[in-house]
Amino acid sequence: MDKNGLKDYLEKNTGKLLGFLIMTALVIFLFVAVLLFIVIIRNNNNTQAQKQEQPTVVESQNTSQTDVILQNNENINYTAVCPACNNTLLVTEQMLKTGKMFCPNCGQELLFSNDAEQTITEIPQNLPQTEEIINDYHTEMIVSQPAVVTDDFTSPPATEPPTRPTDPPQTTAATRVTVPPATTNPPATAPPPMTEAYDPVDLIPSFSTASSSSVLKPVYSGNKKYTYEAFKTLDDDHSTCWCEGAKDSGVGEYITLHAERKQRLDEIIIYNGLCTDEELFYKNCRIKECKIEFSDGTSTNAILSGEYSEQPSKVKLTDTVDTEYIKITILSTYSGNKYSDTCVSEIKVKNNS
Repeated sequence: MDKNGLKDYLEKNTGKLLGFLIMTALVIFLFVAVLLFIVIIRNNNNTQAQKQEQPTVVESQNTSQTDVILQNNENINYTAVCPACNNTLLVTEQMLKTGKMFCPNCGQELLFSNDAEQTITEIPQNLPQTEEIINDYHTEMIVSQPAVVTDDFTSPPATEPPTRPTDPPQTTAATRVTVPPATTNPPATAPPPMTEAYDPVDLIPSFSTASSSSVLKPVYSGNKKYTYEAFKTLDDDHSTCWCEGAKDSGVGEYITLHAERKQRLDEIIIYNGLCTDEELFYKNCRIKECKIEFSDGTSTNAILSGEYSEQPSKVKLTDTVDTEYIKITILSTYSGNKYSDTCVSEIKVKNNS
């Protein structure tokens, strides 16, 4: 193949050659990555295995010799102090024979020399002392004084406490006891008669519901709806009112305020008429004379003001009344200059006693 043919071949197959080279590079890269991953895992496993096999070596900068006191115990031959962390160690005869142990607190390896093994059977009862020798690799504990270990510890026989001599029986002379005659309890007196059941009365009067003999039908003005139910006299809003629903001015119609239990009062405050403004006040009728009745059977008549004022009409009773309801009946009215409907905006009660 001449140069021109090779050139044409390369131009036609450039894309294929590039693709082949890229695929080859990817395969080589993946192969190398897998090998590196396997090598890293093996190295980590070997490192962990070596760490588990090798004892922990704690190096100390203190090169001076110190005495470690080993104390004899019944089941444990010695108790010693670790030179690395000052932890109290329990050293048994088997540990001395083995020649080494590890501190459970810091992992320090403690090695015992042959001198200690030779003196196991010759350890006296006196507390031995050990010398601590520290080098760059480990700490040796050498028993510098012989001691004897005995397992047959016998405690002295327990002695029974001396018995207390029994006291001789005491004899007492017979004495004559005079029993006083039995006393009889006085006859029980009859219980006092029961008083009348307590009847709770609210000293701060308040009425929660209201009803009436009739109600004016709702009035629509634009998009607003105005209603005139009896409870409007208890809503603390002077722009609302109760309005009777009779065809005339409502003589004989009534409104009643109710309470759950008796209320003590001596004054009734009535906001007479529709108190929204002066114009509406005079367009509608107002109560002139009314009869006020209570649940105890008492009643009184009152004459209310028919003039527009911010001050309401106050009806003061001669005596304080305990009542569960107040019934106000219309006896006569002040005429309105446009409507024949009689209105009452608010009714309140008060106890001045």
